[in-house]
This record gives sequence, C-alpha cells and structure tokens, in this order.
Amino acid sequence: MRTTVNLSPAALETARRYAAARSVNLGQAVSDLIEQADRNVLSMRAKNGVWVADLPPGTKTVTDADVEALLAQD
Repeated sequence: MRTTVNLSPAALETARRYAAARSVNLGQAVSDLIEQADRNVLSMRAKNGVWVADLPPGTKTVTDADVEALLAQD
C-alpha cells in the first residue's frame, strides 16, 4: 500500500540504517520496524489497584536485595 508519512529525522535515519543493513527498501524497513514494535508491546493489567506488566515466562524476579544493590551503586 502506498502512503505518505512524516518521520522525524532520527526515525528516518533509523529506518535508513535498518534498510541498508538488510538490503530492503525504505518502505519495507518502516513496515518491519512498526511490526516489530507492535509484537514487543507488553500487556498491562490492574492488580489490586496497581498496573502491572504481564512478563514472559522465565523473566527474573526483582527482589528487595536487587533494588538495594542498585541504590547502593550511587
């Protein structure tokens, strides 16, 4: 499908690099990048009044100790 879009200079440069690296045209690159972004959206749900992300199976649990270690790095 042919259409006209206005891209930011940064988005255009990203699409051009992607296209060059994969030997595809700019339209295909933009399509690929949009479709990838759509697949990578995390689903969100409310749990006890707090919004949480449904993470993929096997995602590491962040513990209090993990948070404390990160805070100690400052």
